[in-house]
Amino acid sequence: MDIDLSFDDSEFQTSIVPLDAMPDLIEASKAPCSNGNPCGRLNGHVPCSRKVGVLTKLARLNVKNEWVRIEAGRTLIGQTTMTMARVAYRADQHAYRLKWLGLVRKLAHRDAQWQIRPEAILFLRGELSIPAKVLVNHGNVYYASEEQMFVSECDADLDKAYWDAYAMGAFDDAD
Repeated sequence: MDIDLSFDDSEFQTSIVPLDAMPDLIEASKAPCSNGNPCGRLNGHVPCSRKVGVLTKLARLNVKNEWVRIEAGRTLIGQTTMTMARVAYRADQHAYRLKWLGLVRKLAHRDAQWQIRPEAILFLRGELSIPAKVLVNHGNVYYASEEQMFVSECDADLDKAYWDAYAMGAFDDAD
C-alpha cells in the first residue's frame, strides 16, 4: 500500500517523479528567476531513524488520538496525560518533515501541537510505504519520489509486537 499525499492542504500540487530526477530538480531550483532574485530552492528530505524515533514517541503519547505538544528542544508532552518523553534533538523540526511525508498533522499554524495520522501506525507496522524522498520549499511539498520505502529501510529499531498490537484510539499503554 502506498501513501496518498493528496491530503496536503497547500495550494501546490505534488508531482511524483523518479528518484534519479531529483538532483536535477534541486540544481534547477538554484537558478535565479527572470528578475534576478532567487526563486526558491528545493530542499530534499528523506525518512531516517531519528524521524522514526520522533514518530514512535509521538504515537506512544498519542494513543487516544489526542494532540501532543512538541517543545522546541527535546521534549514531547502528552496533552491530557502530561507525560514527558525525551526524543531526538530538534524534534519539532523532525515533526515538520514527518508532516511532509504524510504521517502527522499539525493543529494550527504557529502551534506546537501535533497528532499522528492513521497512516503513521500502518507505516510503523510495516504495512505502508512512504516516498523515499520529498522536495520541499517553504513548507510545500513540490515533488515526491516514485520510489517508496518501508519502516524497515529506515534503520530504526522498532518493537514489532508493540506496533502490531497498537490499535488507533483503543490502546492502553499501562503495561
